[in-house]
Amino acid sequence: MIKMIDKIKIFKQSISIRKKLGESDSSPIDAFAIVQNIPHLSLVLYPMGENISGMCVKIGKEAVIAINSSMSIGRQNFSIAHELYHYYFDDNQKITICKKNIGEGNDLEQCADQFASYFLIPLDDEIS
Repeated sequence: MIKMIDKIKIFKQSISIRKKLGESDSSPIDAFAIVQNIPHLSLVLYPMGENISGMCVKIGKEAVIAINSSMSIGRQNFSIAHELYHYYFDDNQKITICKKNIGEGNDLEQCADQFASYFLIPLDDEIS
């Protein structure tokens, strides 16, 4: 059975993480800068295969987000935000490897994509 993703829940999650990280709930975010201030999280930029955008590895309290440095800076920024969803909300997986195509994959990957878009540029209050 295919489950629909809950965009309202994901939007609220994106706002809660923005606030947790000391960001406003309306301005665009530079994910490269913000991830540097998250305790127990390391960011690695490394050229990966052309079909992989990034990965999140969680071991106890420590975590590593690895991003494909062969992609554009904008895409890397999106991939960091996508992996932050796995870091904060994916409690079932210790290792998540994410493909390049946005909007495809299982419900969890689609949720992470939706989170990334809301996290980077949230909806204006007038729209939501």
